[in-house]
Amino acid sequence: MAEYWAYTWLDSRRIATVNDLKRELASAGVVSELKESADLVIKSWRSGRIEARPLSLIAGAGIDLSGRLDCNATECRRAQVERLFRRAWLYFPTIVARDAIVQDLVVHRDCPDAELQSLLLPHFETVMMIRELGVEALVEFLPRVPPCFAHWREHANEAGIGDLAERSAEIANQLLGETRIDLDRNDDGILCTLNNPVFAHTQWVPFDLEDIRDRTEDQIKRLAIEHVIRLFMVNLSADVNAAKQYGGALGSTLPFYQRLLDNRGRRVNPVAFEVGLPALDFLSIGQLIEVRDTYSDSFIRFRGRVTAFLDKCVRQGISEPADIQVQLKAELIDKELEDLRASLNRAGEALKRKAAYAVGLASLVATVGVTTGIITPPVAFGLTATVSAASLSPGVSKYIDDKTNIESSDMYFLLQAESHQH
Repeated sequence: MAEYWAYTWLDSRRIATVNDLKRELASAGVVSELKESADLVIKSWRSGRIEARPLSLIAGAGIDLSGRLDCNATECRRAQVERLFRRAWLYFPTIVARDAIVQDLVVHRDCPDAELQSLLLPHFETVMMIRELGVEALVEFLPRVPPCFAHWREHANEAGIGDLAERSAEIANQLLGETRIDLDRNDDGILCTLNNPVFAHTQWVPFDLEDIRDRTEDQIKRLAIEHVIRLFMVNLSADVNAAKQYGGALGSTLPFYQRLLDNRGRRVNPVAFEVGLPALDFLSIGQLIEVRDTYSDSFIRFRGRVTAFLDKCVRQGISEPADIQVQLKAELIDKELEDLRASLNRAGEALKRKAAYAVGLASLVATVGVTTGIITPPVAFGLTATVSAASLSPGVSKYIDDKTNIESSDMYFLLQAESHQH
Protein backbone atom coordinates (compact mmCIF):
# COMPACT_ATOMS: atom_id res chain seq x y z
CA MET A 1 0.00 0.00 0.00
CA ALA A 2 1.57 3.28 -1.14
CA GLU A 3 1.93 6.12 1.35
CA TYR A 4 -0.99 8.51 1.32
CA TRP A 5 -0.08 11.65 -0.64
CA ALA A 6 -1.24 13.90 2.22
CA TYR A 7 1.33 12.33 4.57
CA THR A 8 4.03 13.01 1.99
CA TRP A 9 2.91 16.64 1.81
CA LEU A 10 2.81 17.01 5.60
CA ASP A 11 6.31 15.57 5.90
CA SER A 12 7.68 17.77 3.11
CA ARG A 13 6.42 20.82 5.03
CA ARG A 14 7.60 19.43 8.41
CA ILE A 15 4.14 19.79 9.85
CA ALA A 16 4.00 18.11 13.26
CA THR A 17 1.25 20.00 15.11
CA VAL A 18 -2.14 21.53 14.38
CA ASN A 19 -0.63 25.00 14.78
CA ASP A 20 1.99 24.11 12.14
CA LEU A 21 -0.85 22.97 9.90
CA LYS A 22 -2.90 26.14 10.34
CA ARG A 23 0.12 28.32 9.62
CA GLU A 24 1.00 26.33 6.50
CA LEU A 25 -2.53 26.30 5.09
CA ALA A 26 -2.64 30.09 5.43
CA SER A 27 0.61 30.53 3.50
CA ALA A 28 0.48 32.09 0.07
CA GLY A 29 0.13 29.62 -2.79
CA VAL A 30 -0.44 26.56 -0.59
CA VAL A 31 -4.08 26.04 -1.58
CA SER A 32 -3.15 26.24 -5.27
CA GLU A 33 -0.40 23.70 -4.70
CA LEU A 34 -2.83 21.35 -2.98
CA LYS A 35 -5.32 21.72 -5.85
CA GLU A 36 -2.61 20.62 -8.27
CA SER A 37 -1.85 17.59 -6.10
CA ALA A 38 -5.55 16.71 -5.97
CA ASP A 39 -5.84 16.97 -9.76
CA LEU A 40 -2.94 14.52 -10.13
CA VAL A 41 -4.54 12.08 -7.69
CA ILE A 42 -7.88 12.18 -9.55
CA LYS A 43 -6.18 11.85 -12.94
CA SER A 44 -4.25 8.78 -11.77
CA TRP A 45 -7.37 7.28 -10.17
CA ARG A 46 -9.46 7.74 -13.33
CA SER A 47 -6.84 6.43 -15.71
CA GLY A 48 -5.76 3.44 -13.65
CA ARG A 49 -7.42 0.12 -13.00
CA ILE A 50 -9.14 0.03 -9.62
CA GLU A 51 -7.70 -2.80 -7.58
CA ALA A 52 -10.26 -5.00 -5.86
CA ARG A 53 -10.06 -5.07 -2.06
CA PRO A 54 -12.38 -7.93 -1.09
CA LEU A 55 -11.02 -8.18 2.47
CA SER A 56 -11.20 -4.45 3.18
CA LEU A 57 -13.84 -2.51 5.03
CA ILE A 58 -15.20 0.27 2.84
CA ALA A 59 -15.96 2.92 5.43
CA GLY A 60 -19.28 4.65 4.83
CA ALA A 61 -20.81 7.81 6.27
CA GLY A 62 -20.36 8.11 10.01
CA ILE A 63 -16.92 6.46 9.93
CA ASP A 64 -15.44 7.36 6.52
CA LEU A 65 -13.40 10.08 8.31
CA SER A 66 -14.89 12.84 6.13
CA GLY A 67 -17.38 14.30 8.62
CA ARG A 68 -20.27 13.65 6.21
CA LEU A 69 -23.66 13.44 7.93
CA ASP A 70 -21.77 14.00 11.14
CA CYS A 71 -19.71 16.92 12.41
CA ASN A 72 -16.35 18.49 11.56
CA ALA A 73 -15.51 19.40 15.17
CA THR A 74 -12.32 17.79 16.45
CA GLU A 75 -14.16 15.91 19.21
CA CYS A 76 -16.65 14.45 16.72
CA ARG A 77 -13.87 13.51 14.31
CA ARG A 78 -12.02 11.76 17.14
CA ALA A 79 -15.21 9.88 17.95
CA GLN A 80 -15.44 8.80 14.28
CA VAL A 81 -11.90 7.44 14.43
CA GLU A 82 -12.68 5.62 17.69
CA ARG A 83 -15.87 4.07 16.26
CA LEU A 84 -14.12 3.01 13.07
CA PHE A 85 -11.19 1.21 14.66
CA ARG A 86 -13.18 -0.35 17.48
CA ARG A 87 -15.49 -1.90 14.88
CA ALA A 88 -12.91 -2.82 12.25
CA TRP A 89 -9.71 -3.92 14.06
CA LEU A 90 -10.93 -7.45 14.83
CA TYR A 91 -11.84 -8.59 11.35
CA PHE A 92 -10.55 -6.37 8.55
CA PRO A 93 -6.88 -6.23 7.47
CA THR A 94 -7.34 -2.78 5.92
CA ILE A 95 -9.87 0.06 5.87
CA VAL A 96 -10.70 2.17 2.81
CA ALA A 97 -11.64 5.70 3.89
CA ARG A 98 -12.77 8.57 1.71
CA ASP A 99 -10.05 10.95 0.51
CA ALA A 100 -12.03 13.95 1.73
CA ILE A 101 -9.09 16.30 1.13
CA VAL A 102 -9.05 15.54 -2.59
CA GLN A 103 -12.85 15.63 -2.79
CA ASP A 104 -13.13 19.11 -1.28
CA LEU A 105 -10.21 20.44 -3.33
CA VAL A 106 -11.95 19.28 -6.52
CA VAL A 107 -15.62 19.91 -5.70
CA HIS A 108 -14.99 23.30 -4.06
CA ARG A 109 -12.01 24.42 -6.15
CA ASP A 110 -13.71 27.69 -7.09
CA CYS A 111 -14.33 28.71 -3.47
CA PRO A 112 -12.19 31.48 -1.96
CA ASP A 113 -8.94 30.21 -0.41
CA ALA A 114 -10.06 31.11 3.11
CA GLU A 115 -13.19 28.99 2.72
CA LEU A 116 -11.20 26.06 1.36
CA GLN A 117 -8.72 26.34 4.23
CA SER A 118 -11.56 25.98 6.75
CA LEU A 119 -12.85 22.92 4.86
CA LEU A 120 -9.43 21.28 4.67
CA LEU A 121 -8.27 21.88 8.23
CA PRO A 122 -10.44 19.18 9.94
CA HIS A 123 -9.59 16.66 7.19
CA PHE A 124 -5.86 17.15 7.73
CA GLU A 125 -6.34 17.04 11.50
CA THR A 126 -8.03 13.65 11.12
CA VAL A 127 -5.18 12.36 8.96
CA MET A 128 -2.68 13.50 11.60
CA MET A 129 -4.79 11.87 14.33
CA ILE A 130 -4.60 8.53 12.48
CA ARG A 131 -0.82 8.83 12.36
CA GLU A 132 -0.59 9.71 16.07
CA LEU A 133 -2.47 6.51 16.89
CA GLY A 134 0.06 4.55 14.84
CA VAL A 135 -2.58 2.95 12.62
CA GLU A 136 -1.96 4.75 9.32
CA ALA A 137 -0.68 1.49 7.78
CA LEU A 138 -4.19 0.05 8.14
CA VAL A 139 -5.99 2.89 6.32
CA GLU A 140 -6.14 3.70 2.62
CA PHE A 141 -7.52 7.13 1.81
CA LEU A 142 -8.87 6.68 -1.71
CA PRO A 143 -10.97 8.88 -4.03
CA ARG A 144 -14.64 8.12 -4.56
CA VAL A 145 -17.35 9.45 -6.81
CA PRO A 146 -18.93 12.29 -4.77
CA PRO A 147 -22.58 12.01 -3.71
CA CYS A 148 -24.78 13.34 -6.52
CA PHE A 149 -28.04 15.14 -5.75
CA ALA A 150 -28.92 15.84 -9.38
CA HIS A 151 -29.27 12.15 -10.37
CA TRP A 152 -29.76 10.54 -6.99
CA ARG A 153 -32.59 8.26 -8.09
CA GLU A 154 -30.44 6.84 -10.91
CA HIS A 155 -27.57 6.23 -8.51
CA ALA A 156 -29.95 4.58 -6.05
CA ASN A 157 -31.00 2.19 -8.82
CA GLU A 158 -27.34 1.49 -9.65
CA ALA A 159 -26.76 0.68 -5.99
CA GLY A 160 -29.74 -1.68 -5.94
CA ILE A 161 -31.73 0.44 -3.48
CA GLY A 162 -34.03 2.18 -5.94
CA ASP A 163 -37.08 0.80 -4.13
CA LEU A 164 -36.13 2.92 -1.11
CA ALA A 165 -36.40 6.04 -3.23
CA GLU A 166 -39.88 4.94 -4.26
CA ARG A 167 -40.83 4.50 -0.60
CA SER A 168 -39.57 7.93 0.47
CA ALA A 169 -43.10 9.20 1.27
CA GLU A 170 -43.75 6.21 3.52
CA ILE A 171 -40.37 6.69 5.23
CA ALA A 172 -41.15 10.40 5.73
CA ASN A 173 -44.44 9.57 7.43
CA GLN A 174 -42.63 7.23 9.80
CA LEU A 175 -39.91 9.74 10.67
CA LEU A 176 -42.32 12.62 11.21
CA GLY A 177 -43.82 10.78 14.15
CA GLU A 178 -40.52 10.21 15.92
CA THR A 179 -38.40 13.27 15.09
CA ARG A 180 -38.24 16.51 17.04
CA ILE A 181 -38.28 19.40 14.58
CA ASP A 182 -37.74 22.96 15.82
CA LEU A 183 -38.39 25.93 13.53
CA ASP A 184 -36.31 29.07 14.00
CA ARG A 185 -37.74 31.97 12.02
CA ASN A 186 -35.57 34.89 10.90
CA ASP A 187 -35.70 37.70 8.35
CA ASP A 188 -34.33 35.46 5.58
CA GLY A 189 -36.49 32.39 6.18
CA ILE A 190 -36.54 29.44 8.57
CA LEU A 191 -33.87 27.14 9.98
CA CYS A 192 -35.23 23.67 10.77
CA THR A 193 -33.37 21.69 13.44
CA LEU A 194 -34.08 17.94 13.39
CA ASN A 195 -33.13 15.56 16.19
CA ASN A 196 -33.66 11.83 15.99
CA PRO A 197 -31.30 9.10 17.33
CA VAL A 198 -31.36 7.37 13.94
CA PHE A 199 -29.56 10.35 12.38
CA ALA A 200 -26.70 10.02 14.92
CA HIS A 201 -26.22 13.80 14.76
CA THR A 202 -28.46 16.87 14.63
CA GLN A 203 -29.52 17.77 11.09
CA TRP A 204 -30.13 21.36 10.00
CA VAL A 205 -32.23 22.35 6.99
CA PRO A 206 -32.50 26.05 6.03
CA PHE A 207 -35.34 27.36 3.86
CA ASP A 208 -35.52 30.84 2.40
CA LEU A 209 -38.79 32.77 2.35
CA GLU A 210 -39.61 31.75 -1.22
CA ASP A 211 -39.30 28.03 -0.36
CA ILE A 212 -41.87 28.24 2.41
CA ARG A 213 -44.28 30.85 1.10
CA ASP A 214 -47.90 29.99 2.03
CA ARG A 215 -46.85 26.75 3.75
CA THR A 216 -48.04 25.66 7.18
CA GLU A 217 -45.68 24.56 9.95
CA ASP A 218 -46.55 20.90 9.35
CA GLN A 219 -45.80 21.27 5.63
CA ILE A 220 -42.45 22.92 6.41
CA LYS A 221 -41.56 20.07 8.78
CA ARG A 222 -42.41 17.54 6.10
CA LEU A 223 -40.23 19.39 3.60
CA ALA A 224 -37.37 19.27 6.11
CA ILE A 225 -37.80 15.52 6.70
CA GLU A 226 -37.91 14.86 2.96
CA HIS A 227 -34.70 16.86 2.53
CA VAL A 228 -32.91 14.80 5.21
CA ILE A 229 -34.15 11.51 3.71
CA ARG A 230 -32.83 12.58 0.32
CA LEU A 231 -29.51 13.60 1.91
CA PHE A 232 -29.08 10.16 3.49
CA MET A 233 -30.26 8.35 0.36
CA VAL A 234 -27.76 10.26 -1.83
CA ASN A 235 -24.91 9.39 0.52
CA LEU A 236 -26.04 5.79 0.99
CA SER A 237 -26.17 5.27 -2.78
CA ALA A 238 -22.64 6.67 -3.12
CA ASP A 239 -21.36 4.42 -0.33
CA VAL A 240 -22.98 1.25 -1.66
CA ASN A 241 -21.59 1.96 -5.14
CA ALA A 242 -18.12 2.62 -3.67
CA ALA A 243 -18.24 -0.74 -1.89
CA LYS A 244 -19.14 -2.38 -5.21
CA GLN A 245 -16.35 -0.51 -6.99
CA TYR A 246 -13.68 -1.53 -4.49
CA GLY A 247 -15.14 -4.98 -3.91
CA GLY A 248 -15.14 -4.74 -0.10
CA ALA A 249 -17.72 -4.71 2.66
CA LEU A 250 -19.58 -1.51 3.43
CA GLY A 251 -19.55 -0.41 7.05
CA SER A 252 -21.40 2.46 8.67
CA THR A 253 -22.42 3.37 12.21
CA LEU A 254 -25.45 5.42 11.17
CA PRO A 255 -28.66 3.85 12.55
CA PHE A 256 -30.69 5.33 9.68
CA TYR A 257 -28.48 3.55 7.14
CA GLN A 258 -29.05 0.31 9.02
CA ARG A 259 -32.80 0.88 9.13
CA LEU A 260 -32.92 1.56 5.39
CA LEU A 261 -30.94 -1.59 4.63
CA ASP A 262 -32.83 -3.89 7.01
CA ASN A 263 -34.27 -7.11 5.60
CA ARG A 264 -32.08 -7.02 2.52
CA GLY A 265 -30.01 -10.04 3.47
CA ARG A 266 -26.59 -9.87 5.09
CA ARG A 267 -23.19 -10.99 3.93
CA VAL A 268 -20.62 -12.16 6.47
CA ASN A 269 -18.42 -9.07 6.27
CA PRO A 270 -21.01 -6.43 7.21
CA VAL A 271 -22.15 -8.65 10.06
CA ALA A 272 -18.54 -8.94 11.22
CA PHE A 273 -18.27 -5.17 11.31
CA GLU A 274 -21.32 -4.89 13.53
CA VAL A 275 -20.27 -7.65 15.94
CA GLY A 276 -17.74 -6.62 18.55
CA LEU A 277 -16.01 -8.08 21.59
CA PRO A 278 -17.11 -5.96 24.56
CA ALA A 279 -14.62 -7.81 26.79
CA LEU A 280 -11.82 -5.86 25.08
CA ASP A 281 -13.42 -2.43 25.31
CA PHE A 282 -11.02 -1.52 28.13
CA LEU A 283 -8.10 -1.47 25.69
CA SER A 284 -7.14 1.66 23.79
CA ILE A 285 -7.08 1.57 19.99
CA GLY A 286 -3.27 1.56 20.10
CA GLN A 287 -3.26 -1.45 22.44
CA LEU A 288 -5.75 -3.33 20.26
CA ILE A 289 -3.60 -2.87 17.18
CA GLU A 290 -0.41 -3.69 19.12
CA VAL A 291 -1.85 -6.98 20.37
CA ARG A 292 -3.11 -7.78 16.87
CA ASP A 293 0.35 -7.16 15.36
CA THR A 294 2.42 -8.79 18.14
CA TYR A 295 0.42 -12.03 18.02
CA SER A 296 -0.34 -11.84 14.32
CA ASP A 297 -0.22 -15.60 13.63
CA SER A 298 -2.71 -16.35 16.39
CA PHE A 299 -4.82 -13.36 15.36
CA ILE A 300 -5.04 -14.46 11.71
CA ARG A 301 -6.13 -17.94 12.77
CA PHE A 302 -8.68 -16.43 15.15
CA ARG A 303 -10.07 -14.24 12.36
CA GLY A 304 -10.54 -17.38 10.25
CA ARG A 305 -12.46 -19.03 13.08
CA VAL A 306 -14.65 -15.96 13.51
CA THR A 307 -15.34 -15.84 9.76
CA ALA A 308 -16.45 -19.48 9.77
CA PHE A 309 -18.59 -18.89 12.87
CA LEU A 310 -20.30 -15.84 11.37
CA ASP A 311 -20.87 -17.67 8.11
CA LYS A 312 -22.56 -20.48 10.03
CA CYS A 313 -24.78 -17.99 11.88
CA VAL A 314 -25.86 -16.26 8.67
CA ARG A 315 -26.63 -19.63 7.02
CA GLN A 316 -28.74 -20.53 10.03
CA GLY A 317 -30.70 -17.30 9.67
CA ILE A 318 -29.12 -15.59 12.70
CA SER A 319 -28.22 -12.12 11.45
CA GLU A 320 -28.87 -9.72 14.31
CA PRO A 321 -25.46 -8.52 15.59
CA ALA A 322 -26.59 -8.64 19.24
CA ASP A 323 -27.70 -12.29 18.92
CA ILE A 324 -24.51 -13.27 17.10
CA GLN A 325 -22.39 -11.49 19.69
CA VAL A 326 -23.99 -13.51 22.51
CA GLN A 327 -23.40 -16.80 20.67
CA LEU A 328 -19.87 -15.85 19.65
CA LYS A 329 -18.99 -15.11 23.26
CA ALA A 330 -20.67 -18.19 24.72
CA GLU A 331 -19.76 -20.80 22.10
CA LEU A 332 -16.40 -19.68 20.79
CA ILE A 333 -14.69 -17.16 23.08
CA ASP A 334 -15.48 -17.99 26.71
CA LYS A 335 -15.12 -21.78 26.46
CA GLU A 336 -11.81 -21.75 24.60
CA LEU A 337 -10.30 -18.99 26.72
CA GLU A 338 -11.17 -20.96 29.85
CA ASP A 339 -9.54 -24.08 28.35
CA LEU A 340 -6.44 -22.04 27.50
CA ARG A 341 -6.16 -20.62 31.01
CA ALA A 342 -6.55 -24.09 32.50
CA SER A 343 -3.88 -25.54 30.18
CA LEU A 344 -1.48 -22.72 31.02
CA ASN A 345 -2.06 -23.19 34.74
CA ARG A 346 -1.59 -26.98 34.50
CA ALA A 347 1.68 -26.57 32.62
CA GLY A 348 2.96 -24.08 35.18
CA GLU A 349 1.96 -26.23 38.16
CA ALA A 350 3.59 -29.31 36.62
CA LEU A 351 6.85 -27.42 36.19
CA LYS A 352 6.72 -26.19 39.81
CA ARG A 353 6.21 -29.74 41.13
CA LYS A 354 9.06 -31.02 38.97
CA ALA A 355 11.35 -28.25 40.18
CA ALA A 356 10.49 -28.89 43.85
CA TYR A 357 11.10 -32.62 43.40
CA ALA A 358 14.44 -32.07 41.63
CA VAL A 359 15.80 -29.64 44.21
CA GLY A 360 14.59 -31.86 47.08
CA LEU A 361 16.24 -34.96 45.64
CA ALA A 362 19.53 -33.20 44.95
CA SER A 363 19.63 -31.67 48.46
CA LEU A 364 19.02 -35.08 50.05
CA VAL A 365 21.84 -36.73 48.08
CA ALA A 366 24.23 -33.91 48.92
CA THR A 367 23.33 -33.89 52.62
CA VAL A 368 23.81 -37.66 53.01
CA GLY A 369 27.12 -37.46 51.18
CA VAL A 370 28.57 -34.65 53.31
CA THR A 371 27.48 -36.09 56.68
CA THR A 372 28.98 -39.48 55.90
CA GLY A 373 32.18 -37.91 54.61
CA ILE A 374 31.81 -39.58 51.24
CA ILE A 375 31.29 -36.22 49.42
CA THR A 376 33.04 -32.89 50.19
CA PRO A 377 30.90 -29.65 50.32
CA PRO A 378 32.20 -28.16 46.99
CA VAL A 379 31.47 -31.42 45.22
CA ALA A 380 28.07 -31.60 46.92
CA PHE A 381 27.19 -28.15 45.52
CA GLY A 382 28.09 -29.28 42.02
CA LEU A 383 26.18 -32.47 42.48
CA THR A 384 23.10 -30.53 43.58
CA ALA A 385 23.17 -28.52 40.35
CA THR A 386 23.77 -31.63 38.25
CA VAL A 387 20.97 -33.64 39.78
CA SER A 388 18.58 -30.66 39.60
CA ALA A 389 19.35 -30.02 35.95
CA ALA A 390 19.02 -33.69 35.04
CA SER A 391 15.74 -33.99 36.93
CA LEU A 392 14.32 -30.76 35.62
CA SER A 393 15.22 -31.23 31.96
CA PRO A 394 12.20 -33.40 30.98
CA GLY A 395 9.87 -31.08 32.92
CA VAL A 396 11.24 -27.96 31.26
CA SER A 397 10.98 -29.56 27.84
CA LYS A 398 7.36 -30.57 28.48
CA TYR A 399 6.54 -27.09 29.78
CA ILE A 400 8.04 -25.50 26.65
CA ASP A 401 6.06 -27.92 24.46
CA ASP A 402 2.84 -27.19 26.36
CA LYS A 403 3.38 -23.45 26.21
CA THR A 404 4.20 -23.62 22.49
CA ASN A 405 0.92 -25.46 21.87
CA ILE A 406 -0.96 -22.86 23.90
CA GLU A 407 0.69 -19.97 22.05
CA SER A 408 -0.26 -21.53 18.72
CA SER A 409 -3.92 -21.49 19.73
CA ASP A 410 -6.34 -19.34 17.75
CA MET A 411 -7.36 -17.64 21.00
CA TYR A 412 -3.90 -16.89 22.41
CA PHE A 413 -3.91 -13.28 21.25
CA LEU A 414 -7.17 -12.71 23.16
CA LEU A 415 -5.56 -14.14 26.28
CA GLN A 416 -2.70 -11.67 25.85
CA ALA A 417 -5.14 -8.83 25.19
CA GLU A 418 -6.83 -9.59 28.52
CA SER A 419 -3.49 -9.28 30.31
CA HIS A 420 -3.32 -5.58 29.36
CA GLN A 421 -6.20 -4.98 31.73
CA HIS A 422 -4.10 -5.74 34.78
